[in-house]
Parts: sequence; C-alpha cells; structure tokens
Amino acid sequence: MKKILLATSILVGTAGVAAADVSISGGARFGVMMNTAGVWSLTNRFTLNFDGSGETDGGLAYGGRVRLRASNFGAAALSGANAWIESNGLRLSVGNVNGAIEMMPGLYSNGVGLTGLGWNGVWVNHNTSMWGWQAFSSSGPGDQGIAIDYSSGDFGVHASYDVTQTLSAVSASYSFGNWTVAGGIQEDAAGATMQDFVVIGVTGSLGDFGVNAAYASFNAGAAYKWTIGGKYSMNDISVNAFYSGEDGGVSSYGIGAAYDLGGATIAGGVARLSTAAGPVADLGIRISF
Repeated sequence: MKKILLATSILVGTAGVAAADVSISGGARFGVMMNTAGVWSLTNRFTLNFDGSGETDGGLAYGGRVRLRASNFGAAALSGANAWIESNGLRLSVGNVNGAIEMMPGLYSNGVGLTGLGWNGVWVNHNTSMWGWQAFSSSGPGDQGIAIDYSSGDFGVHASYDVTQTLSAVSASYSFGNWTVAGGIQEDAAGATMQDFVVIGVTGSLGDFGVNAAYASFNAGAAYKWTIGGKYSMNDISVNAFYSGEDGGVSSYGIGAAYDLGGATIAGGVARLSTAAGPVADLGIRISF
C-alpha cells in the first residue's frame, strides 16, 4: 500500500542535543453509516498527529506526541500528551500512553468497514464492558499513566500502570515465521471486575489469507469471550470477517471489504451484536497523509 505522508522537520542544535525532529501526519474518513434502527447518517473524522523526537549526544532517544481530532462535524479537540525516552529497545513513556493490553499484536485484527462498526471483534471488548483497558485518548486528556515497553528481535514485553483508573497490566508476544502469539493480564485495584481479565491470542498468515483467534476470561472466569477472524487479500482488494461468542449466549459478527486506491481506500461493512435491535453498516473513504 502506498501512503502519502506530509511532514515538516525542524533541526534544533542546542547544548547536549544532537538533533530533534518534529513531524505532522494524519488521516481522515468520510461516508455514511446505518445505526441499529436502520437509519442512515453522514459520518466523518479528521486527525492530525504532532510527533517530536530526537537523540542526545550520548545516544538516548526521546520524544512525545499530541493529537488533534474532530469527528462527526463536532469541534476539534486536542489529546493529552505523552513523552518518552528509549535506549537499546527499552522505552519508558509517561502521560496519555498506550497500556500493555493495547500494545498486544493482533488486538484490532477484526475491525470491519469504514469505522470499525462498534469494534465488537476486538479480543477484550465484552458486550458488558467495552474499552476497559488503558489506551491513548485521541480527543481528550485521557488517563494518566506510565508504560514500559521492551522489544528484542521476535520478542516483546510490555508493562503499564493507569494512575487514573488504577489498572495494572502486563503483556508479551513472540513471533515465529508468519505467526505471532500474544498474551496479557490486567488487574483493577478499584475492583471493577470486568476490567480484571486474562487474554491470549494468535495471528498468522497462510498465503493470501490472514487468520486470528483469541480467548479472554474476565473476573476470574465469571465471564468469557472467544473470537475468530480472517482476511483475504488479492491485489488492491481485501475482505475480512469475524465471529465471537460470549457467556450468556451473546454473539457478534461482521464482514467488511476494502479497495486500496493508493493513499485512499474505499471501505464498507456490516456488523451485528446479537443483543442489538439490528445490524449496523457503513460505506466511505479513508485517506492518509
């Protein structure tokens, strides 16, 4: 896929600093979306990322990010900031950060359509507890926290603590050939039971086919979710689908398709949560720059 990236770079020379770089990147999407009542409406989103990075004379890398986002014709909002330092594959981040669960490879393998259509295919999105882990907030201050990430070759490990919600999490992943296995655990000191979970997942590819599967156990086994998904790619066209089952007989499924135009993508899909009044659907264009 060919991407169009617009960036500005500023070289700064100060004592003890070798070089610094400031870049701007982002993307947008627009289209139509149908809710569970069968009503269609317009949808749009615009995002700009402001990233700064550099390296000291001693080889210590550092950086930070803020994001500006406007969605569905509302006013733009600035995210909370994060800052980080890194050396020899070990990174320490503070502020509005991605937690250990968010860093798991494959977590978002099952997004369908233009907008994700509820994101019920995310491995740890249970229908009674959505987005119950620490992640970078794109349009507000977000939770404040600390994260430590380490990668070496095919191995990665992550640990985080969300100060705002008192969430502690650890995850690890290992890649071999075309396959990656990842696992994570999160505990909530405040006792929000559905935010206590263990998850394990695998992603891989077989030629033009991509597959993923995961199982998550919540609140010491009181609730669970399993998910399977697949994707087929041929030239500039891709089709993906997922199915998940939860305790209580709840299920969700979705299918989407995309056509890559080079810098822009036409995407659409349909998804359904079994407890909802009806399916949701969308169709539109994503662009990146």
